[in-house]
Amino acid sequence: MVDSKTAAGRRPNLQFAYYDSTLPNRLADDISRSSFSTRPKYLNALLEKVLSLPMRTSTSSHIDEFFVWVELFESLPTERIWQLAPTQNRNFDQMLKHLLEVALSYYPENPQLSAVARGVHSHKVNIHQPELADYGRWSDLNYLSAVHHRSS
Repeated sequence: MVDSKTAAGRRPNLQFAYYDSTLPNRLADDISRSSFSTRPKYLNALLEKVLSLPMRTSTSSHIDEFFVWVELFESLPTERIWQLAPTQNRNFDQMLKHLLEVALSYYPENPQLSAVARGVHSHKVNIHQPELADYGRWSDLNYLSAVHHRSS
């Protein structure tokens, strides 16, 4: 049987050098606002999340993939999404998901049709815009099926 001190000594200790002198203060501030009670729990959760990101290619690392995700997020029209979200009784995450679902519902599943769809500019898409009160009665799936059905 191994005592806890021996087991703790076998664990790899993570130490890092930081290049920005404000990093320790920013970490402490974020940890205090987070649901994590200690710095190790916070850092472990952060590292586990980064290491669980889906990889596009086997040649990139998880940290490279993380920076790609950050760059993608930064290129989104976030200010506009923040503005739209309350008008649809959604938070930012829900609005972003909703916009993607609506956009994907119009994108043809057949790649050959996508070229045709991009070439057709004369057809206007008729999108049902329910009133704000309708969102209490319609789930997103019903809304999306109604939008898709009307555009077919």
